[in-house]
Amino acid sequence: MTKQMNDSKLGALLRYAEILEEKDIKRGLVLSQYTGLPLGRSLVLLGCVSAELVRSSVQVQSLIRDGLLEPKIAKRALHLVQRQDWTLAEAFSALGVDQLLVRENRLGDLLMSARFIQYDELELALYVNEQSSLPLGYVLAMLGKAAPAKLKLALSLQTEIRAGRVDRIDAVQRIKDLRDKNVDNADRNEVFRGIGQLLVQASVIADFQLQQALEASEEIDRMTALILIDLGLLTRELLVATIRLQELVATGSINSTQAAAALSRIYKTGLCSAAALDKEQSEGFTLCFEDFLIKTGYLDSGRLNRIVDEVVDRPELTATVLKHIMNSPMQSYDGSRKAIECSFKDSNLFSELLRNCTSVDKDLINSAIVLYELYREGQMRIDQAAISFSLQAELSTTRKNGKNGKRSEPEKNGSPKANNATQAARF
Repeated sequence: MTKQMNDSKLGALLRYAEILEEKDIKRGLVLSQYTGLPLGRSLVLLGCVSAELVRSSVQVQSLIRDGLLEPKIAKRALHLVQRQDWTLAEAFSALGVDQLLVRENRLGDLLMSARFIQYDELELALYVNEQSSLPLGYVLAMLGKAAPAKLKLALSLQTEIRAGRVDRIDAVQRIKDLRDKNVDNADRNEVFRGIGQLLVQASVIADFQLQQALEASEEIDRMTALILIDLGLLTRELLVATIRLQELVATGSINSTQAAAALSRIYKTGLCSAAALDKEQSEGFTLCFEDFLIKTGYLDSGRLNRIVDEVVDRPELTATVLKHIMNSPMQSYDGSRKAIECSFKDSNLFSELLRNCTSVDKDLINSAIVLYELYREGQMRIDQAAISFSLQAELSTTRKNGKNGKRSEPEKNGSPKANNATQAARF
């Protein structure tokens, strides 16, 4: 639900500001639907807007919501960001807008000034925020940096500074004082425990590794998620996948068992490991579409055999394969299943065949094709594309089971305390 609400607000703002037309927003929403990515990132991938404009739009949304910026001024500022390739601060300066609204008064800047958070911790939180479209304060709570109550106070002070009711220096000192209070130091990981339990349930990490990371976080005042990354137990993309799955659990889209199964499949592909990413970057090799589906775990031997069976049984699909092979000097067609399987290595042909097969989910295949093209064009890494597809596949299975009367049971496993903490962290 959070993603849809944020997408709706961003789309409405960009239309109001006359940055994009309705058709552009619809294209972004279609890509978002197929990939599961936030609308802002989808629009960037389509080349409709820049990443800077999306960031500026999110800031402007917050200022309008707090009653600190008139929509007409926001519209003019966004136009300057788009046309002049400026930052929002530069646009505000040109329009004579009070620089207190943007200059070093973003939540991350305030927390950094108060030494509440380290640079690499903020960088990780911003990355998750961008990839998931979840609010930064919520992300910081989920990553185990601070208890929701402390972050809510920091957000309140941010609004007070922008409104001119509190001096920035005083606000930073209040956040420092808040940081030094140890009353809830152990409770700050309350929200992260739900994510940690999901990682354990999916066999990504062991329970003792989670407990060690939680203890180290409280002892050295470092983000729990970053400790796991520092230890090589987690990658940023796998963390994003875990948080996206945890959000689906929190909104009731799937249950914790389904989330753990999906995360386990993503982890077992090996595509999210540091070694796999280094190999991809060093070799510069692009997987064919068939191998992409195999790597994601979607295309196993059973499903592949069913697809071959359908191609053999349907003359029009056999003719499509034959036509392709006749135009390829490297292949010959002898009518065997092996020849058909070999033809699947051609990504365009395999995509066309899957679109016409009745034994596969058409919407899911369209998602796979879109994500594969983004990967092939270099707009997404293989792990990003694979994770997004795996999440789409899990949601597709859940929806299908729901239509067949096999609705997910309410949570019986997991920690009620962690679930309640996740809900409480929604700012």
